[in-house]
Amino acid sequence: MSNTSTASYLNDPLYHSAMRHFHLGEWKEGFAKINQLIESNPDDRELRGIQEEMELRARIDVDEVRDRKKATLRRITKWSIRLAVVLIFAGLVYWGTQTYSGWIQNRMSFASQSIDTEIQQIKLAVKFRDGQNLLLAGRGDIAELLFNEIAAVNLDYPGLQAEIEKVNHLKTLGAKYTQATTLIDKNELSAGLSLLNEIKAEDPYFNDIAVRIQEVENRIYLDDMLSKAEKAYQAKEWEKAVAGYEAVRITDPSYQTDLVEQRLLSTYLNVATNALSIKDNDFKNLEVAEMYFRKALALRPQDPLLEKEREQVRQKFAANLSSSYVQSAQEALKNQADSIEALKTAEKYFQKALDVQKDNEKVQVQFQLVQVYLQAQEDFTKGLWDQVIKALEEVYLKDPDYALGTARQTLYEAYIARGQNSMTAAKYRLALEDFERGAVLAEESSAPLLRVFNAQTKIAWAQGSLGNYEEAAQIFRNVFDSLSLVDSGLNQDEKLMALLAKSDKYLKLKNYKMAYQTFNQTAPIALIHYASMIDYVIQSGDYLPMIANRYNTTISAILQANNLSLMNISSLLTPGSTLVIPKANP
Repeated sequence: MSNTSTASYLNDPLYHSAMRHFHLGEWKEGFAKINQLIESNPDDRELRGIQEEMELRARIDVDEVRDRKKATLRRITKWSIRLAVVLIFAGLVYWGTQTYSGWIQNRMSFASQSIDTEIQQIKLAVKFRDGQNLLLAGRGDIAELLFNEIAAVNLDYPGLQAEIEKVNHLKTLGAKYTQATTLIDKNELSAGLSLLNEIKAEDPYFNDIAVRIQEVENRIYLDDMLSKAEKAYQAKEWEKAVAGYEAVRITDPSYQTDLVEQRLLSTYLNVATNALSIKDNDFKNLEVAEMYFRKALALRPQDPLLEKEREQVRQKFAANLSSSYVQSAQEALKNQADSIEALKTAEKYFQKALDVQKDNEKVQVQFQLVQVYLQAQEDFTKGLWDQVIKALEEVYLKDPDYALGTARQTLYEAYIARGQNSMTAAKYRLALEDFERGAVLAEESSAPLLRVFNAQTKIAWAQGSLGNYEEAAQIFRNVFDSLSLVDSGLNQDEKLMALLAKSDKYLKLKNYKMAYQTFNQTAPIALIHYASMIDYVIQSGDYLPMIANRYNTTISAILQANNLSLMNISSLLTPGSTLVIPKANP
């Protein structure tokens, strides 16, 4: 069917009328309308489908109506039967009641009496069981009250007399327990412990008997330990006393707290003082002293007077311990203040001194000096000249002769080395400033000749590189005059004397550039010939600035004499190896 025909029946009033009847369950009227519509549209399948669907719904609706009627009938029948049964039963009850009411009343009275008796027995049984439980829990006083209540009702209650005897026994043990407690409170521990053990033998579970016995035994043990510690204290056997008091404190921190802490403070400080008083005290003895000193500090006494005493002793002992560390540091540096090992040992002692007395300014200065110096020597081996100069200028300002003058020697060498680096980088003005600072330091050192000669020739080198040839040549001339050629025997070296004559000739002719160049060639030769060469066997802990300082020479001279550079000198500083040391002649 086309869409047009479909639209025609949807708009047909018969269709809408049929649908209203179907919706209201008026199946007969609905089918009449839909059949009229089908007659007008016999070929329309959709209309026939609607008709079949409505027929199916009509059958279902009819079935539901029929089922509801059957269910209603069944319920009516069921309730009718029940009502009849109830009425019959009510009639029978009424008849039975009228017939047997007297007999029932007699039976009910008997039952009531039986129930009362049973309830009474149950109450007695509950009280008896509660009394037994209380007795097991050690509450004999309450258990006795319950048993007396039972006896008032039934003196012959099964097992009652046996439980009463247990109560009486518990009373006896309680009295003995009270007696033992009184003895313990009077500090008669042995007698109290004896009674407690008797109680335990009779009843191992009486009250807290096991705990109380343990407490008393601990008290006796602690008293014994404290007594031995006190004897050691009176005999001034300090270490033995410390062991005793510490054992007491560990076993029970609450036992005789004030006395134990007061004794520990005194014994700790006495042990520390003894360790500190050893004349040849090494680091181990000082560590023992510090350990016991710190133990004394760790005490936290509750007594304000003891706290005040502790603080006074702390300050006094801290000063003594710090002083001992400083003395040990000074002893380590004695006659070897330029030794790296000795300086590291001193650093450790200074650190310990500050640990116990942080506000000691003198120790702080010494500690900082040794720290800065050791770091500067480490930086020196790495060629960190800026860091070396910055650090050692600080040391030099506070102590020019620090480390037997090796601080000044190292500072001098750092300026010379940094100046040479600046010369290589064509930074002649910076190099000149470093060489001039090195010359000032060299003048302040003992036996300065080789150091001054080295610094002045470096200054002349820098001046010549800046084009100041006249000034450079004159500096060279003055340096050679300071060598005292005749006295030193340098006038016997024909090659050296020829170079000096040539240099002087250029100087007189005012050919300052040639004079500078010739003097510059002559200086290294003069330095080697002027100094005496000695063989030096490297010792453990040796380092270049120390060797140069001890032999009044320079690192440059040592390197030149051994044909080495700072890059490979470390390989020859191993213990047992030999270096040639140029030493200035007297």
